[in-house]
Amino acid sequence: MTTTIRLRRPPAKVLHPLEGFGAQLNTNLFITRGRTAGEGRKLTAAQLEALQTTIDNVRPGLSRILVRRGLRPGTAKGRAAPQFVALMKTIELAQQAGADLNLTWWGQGPYAVERRLRALRWPNRTFHDWPDPSRRKWPPELTEPGGITEPRHQMERFAGILERARQRGLDCVSSITIQNEVNAGSVDIAKQRDQFLSMRFYELLYRYLDTELKGRADPQDPGQTLRSAVRFIAGDLVERGNSRQDSWLEYLHRNMELPREHFPSVLDGYSIHVYWEPGAGPKGFPQKPERRLVNLEKAVRRLGIRKPVYVTEYGVRKLHAKPHPGRLDGVRIEETVTAAFQHAWFNALAPQYGCAGLSKWVLYRTDRPADFGEWGMIGPSATDFRRWPTYRVTRLFNHVVDPGWKAAGLGRAARVSMIASKFVSPDKRQDSVVVLNNTSRSQEVRVVGVKPRRSYFAVAWNRDGTGSLTSLPRVRSDAGGAATVTVPAHGLVALSTRPPGL
Repeated sequence: MTTTIRLRRPPAKVLHPLEGFGAQLNTNLFITRGRTAGEGRKLTAAQLEALQTTIDNVRPGLSRILVRRGLRPGTAKGRAAPQFVALMKTIELAQQAGADLNLTWWGQGPYAVERRLRALRWPNRTFHDWPDPSRRKWPPELTEPGGITEPRHQMERFAGILERARQRGLDCVSSITIQNEVNAGSVDIAKQRDQFLSMRFYELLYRYLDTELKGRADPQDPGQTLRSAVRFIAGDLVERGNSRQDSWLEYLHRNMELPREHFPSVLDGYSIHVYWEPGAGPKGFPQKPERRLVNLEKAVRRLGIRKPVYVTEYGVRKLHAKPHPGRLDGVRIEETVTAAFQHAWFNALAPQYGCAGLSKWVLYRTDRPADFGEWGMIGPSATDFRRWPTYRVTRLFNHVVDPGWKAAGLGRAARVSMIASKFVSPDKRQDSVVVLNNTSRSQEVRVVGVKPRRSYFAVAWNRDGTGSLTSLPRVRSDAGGAATVTVPAHGLVALSTRPPGL
């Protein structure tokens, strides 16, 4: 029996060129001692070369590095510190692989002495209809000389880190973000127990950083400022922590994206995080990731957001497992075919709902868990950087969907858990379609909506049940723009008019 899937228009009304499927690169790989160490010894030159080759082969798109707040780029001693050296080495990994890199200012410590932040008397505390040029938005202690200087100084250090990276010839950093998961349950950046005040504080940090970057020349293009070299991405939002994702999106849109009197735009994009449990149910797969995408698209449409939205963290985890992300039937979740298929499903859907880039948590695991548990679609050095199924499925997506392509169609099979997701090149001469089968049996699928009378390269993932990639004979579409493929159980087949090069 053949199942028919008709490709229809994407759910999102606003679609941006894709920046690819990437992952988090953790700096602890290069730390050998202390609380944040990820390796017990320095990697050899041969190991680094092997890891670099493994990363290069996945062709990472949108990727991310967390920048610890204690770094001091302004002095020779600070630049020689192990954490700073580790950061630069990690950026070099991303640069070599051609990643589109985001730097996120990270750490759970406050932006100033907590006692002083708590003591601030915020003007217009109960007023939420910002922006309003007739009302004072921030306490004078945060904006005038002689007040609290640490928030501004932290943004100066962040600017200095970007400047130093570009001085070293590293131009892969295309965007920067302040604060990881600013609306997470334990986060209160204003120290006022009021998330509307935290939103205002968050905005001020971006305005400080914007001013600092505009005051520095770009080392790689002295005629331009550092601000012109990067985009500002804000949020890294969870669905519902100390406050709702949509409340933050609304504030960011009104106060930081849209230019208003006395409030120029300082926002180039938004970011969210999406995690789900491996099993079924409202917190599991596929209900939770699909609900997040549907609700995100509705919020973007309701608010009139036109800038790109990114998923800067996503993955499969058991919420209370230690170490994260937990295990399935005694196997690390990151090493399972189940998790890899769920990542593939999310990769196929998220761009159709308007997401312009996805960065998985995380790219590689280190020998010591440090802060990051047992995450990693690449194994640690002790495994010779073994590639797990999620690595291979991510690699497949990046080989059939180039940066700059757009989501161009989504189809679902009636009463069967199968989808097809289409992507097209900027000139629309090339296209790729990924067909996914979330059933326990292989399925013959007729996909309607591809280019007519075209020969497609074909690659299957998980045909052998172990998450491997298999090249298939070419598939030719008929005169009506339909192509028929056999999709493995809990697997996928990718069709592309361009050779995947795997």
